[in-house]
This record gives sequence, structure tokens and C-alpha cells, in this order.
Amino acid sequence: MQTTSADLFSTVVGGVVGGVLTTLIWAILLSAFYYCRHWLIRRKLKDIFAEPGFRTGIEGFGVTIFNKSKIPVTIRNVRLFEQFQSKSLTLNYIGPTQDVSVHYLKNQKEEMNIRFVNHAQQESDERGFVILPPECGGKWVVSNIALNQNTLESIESIVVILSYADILGRTTVLSVKADHKTLKLIDEMYQSHKPELPRLSSMPTPK
Repeated sequence: MQTTSADLFSTVVGGVVGGVLTTLIWAILLSAFYYCRHWLIRRKLKDIFAEPGFRTGIEGFGVTIFNKSKIPVTIRNVRLFEQFQSKSLTLNYIGPTQDVSVHYLKNQKEEMNIRFVNHAQQESDERGFVILPPECGGKWVVSNIALNQNTLESIESIVVILSYADILGRTTVLSVKADHKTLKLIDEMYQSHKPELPRLSSMPTPK
């Protein structure tokens, strides 16, 4: 049977169209995988970093942040807001936390699960960015002197700006607000800490 030019042309066109469709389908599948994975990572990080701990004392008032994810995360900025996008104070990194990581498992009843955190000696760079390895925590505070000079009436928002490498190795920046339950607890602690500011601000800050 003799192949005509028209048959050959149809075969070539069919092969090209099939190849293009296959490539397009793979591109769609890979894109869907990337965006789903990206969304899951962002959601997980938002859940983790929406619940910072809190700390008060001679060194100041601030929060403890635990990286309970399985990837390293860079903390770029931590801020306390009296009113979001209005009066605020920036917290400074002072070192790895020596606290325990306390989180809650909400099953039939709320159970407290306590575990110790790996105390890696992470340091801040010249920009003030701090890399938190997996299962590590750090302390961010505003000094009592600065807080006494710029007293917030209340803490209505806590924002953590962080970044991480996505599955393609690209740096992704994420802004996370503390959840309502955490904010309520931290503001209660702040209201107890605030009357002590004049006394605490006159004391030497530990090195």
C-alpha cells in the first residue's frame, strides 16, 4: 500500500499535536502540584507562627517563636501593634529560647503536650534576620526602657514577617498575624507588666 503525501502530513501533524497535548497536560499537573504544595506549606507556617509564646522580665517584654515545621525559616521582623498599621514597636532578637515548647492537641478534650526545643545557636545577620532551623526557638523582645518611653495602651496585633525557600528554591515572604486567643493572653500579660515598667526600666539589662 502506497503512502500518499496527505497521509504522511496527517501523521506528522497528529504526532505534533499529541506531543503538544502531552506536554501541556504534564505542565498543568506539575503546576497544580506546585501550587497545592505551596498552599499547604503557607497554611502550615501560618498555623505554626500564629501562636507565639510570651515573655516578661528584666530583659523586656516580648515573644518566643518556635519553628515547629520541618524546614528552616528566616524571621525578618516581629512587631507589636497597638492598632494595626498604626502605633507599633519592633522587637529585637536576643537569642535562642531556653523555654519549653507548649502546644495544644484538640481532640475530644484539650490536652497539653510539652516538649523541649533544640537550642541551636542561631544568630541574627546585619539586617536583623534570624534563621530558625526546624524544631528551634528564639526570643524577641522590646526593652523595658523603650517600652516605658513609648508605652502601648494595649496589644491588638502581633505580626511576624518570615521567609522560606519554596520547593523550587525561591525565597517566599509571608506575613503572619497572631491568632485571637494568643493575642488575648499576651495582652493580659502586658497589662500586668505595664505598671512595672518605670521600675524595670531603671534596672540594668542583663547581657
